[in-house]
Amino acid sequence: MFLDMESTSWLSLLLLVVSIVLIVTYARMNVVFLYWKKRGIPYLEPKFPLGNLADILTRRKNMGEAYADVYKKMEGMDFAGVFLMHRPQFIIRSPEMIKKCLLTDFKHFHDHGFVYDEKIDPLTGNLFMLSGEKWKQLREVLSPTFSTGRMKNMFGTLVNCGKGLTEFLEEPAEMGYTVEIQDIIARFTTDVIASCAFGIQCNCLKYPDAEFRQWGKRLIELSLMGNIIGLLYILMPSVAIALKLPLTPRNVSTFFRKVVKETIEFREKNGEKRDDFLQLLIAVKEGKGKCKCVQFAMLSSCHAQQL
Repeated sequence: MFLDMESTSWLSLLLLVVSIVLIVTYARMNVVFLYWKKRGIPYLEPKFPLGNLADILTRRKNMGEAYADVYKKMEGMDFAGVFLMHRPQFIIRSPEMIKKCLLTDFKHFHDHGFVYDEKIDPLTGNLFMLSGEKWKQLREVLSPTFSTGRMKNMFGTLVNCGKGLTEFLEEPAEMGYTVEIQDIIARFTTDVIASCAFGIQCNCLKYPDAEFRQWGKRLIELSLMGNIIGLLYILMPSVAIALKLPLTPRNVSTFFRKVVKETIEFREKNGEKRDDFLQLLIAVKEGKGKCKCVQFAMLSSCHAQQL
């Protein structure tokens, strides 16, 4: 159908275009929502247009809470299909099936399903997001650093951070003050991360505005643009990569990479060694030449601040 532009207002034309887009989208989504039904797989009935995980896309709940709701809806089911908007996802609830996927059939289920580009965002080159041969190689290199003996070497550093927390809480306890425990635990956690992973004494309990903590908060407190980029990676990852949009803000990535780089260079130049995770990674780097393990250390430490 063609409209006479001379007799049709721009508003009418706009409404027509929007209507056509909605109709096409609705038809397309209805086809997508038949994905599990065509394969004979039980599924949770999706709702147009966001599927079963609307709370993730609307940011009303975090990913863990949204999937916990789906898990509860799957009561009595061993597995089921769901939809993250137009993307079908398969969720297993049966402990026996989960064990089978993680052990005997792990060669078929080792990928994490994340889309990333290490050139755009170097911090995505970590064990949580890598897949295939890259993941396998990095895991083989890093596994020895998580041995019981090596982890115990860092216990003294953790104890020192605990002493700092005890001293910090002594005055409020004696005076009967009310404290914001979530903020205190977040600062304590940052001290643990900075000490055990990066070898940095930032004392966030005493100095809540410490630079390390501020950059850590910027990593997890996404801006409007950060939310948009995150949604693009979920819904249209190829578009996000084509536009060279990093998941990690560039200035945040630059800061943590700089901290690790300078710490490593200082220790190698001065022969300094500490009982922390970064020292274990330096040893791996010297022995294997796998620089990606340092990126993994940074990302793991930063993400731990969400606790």
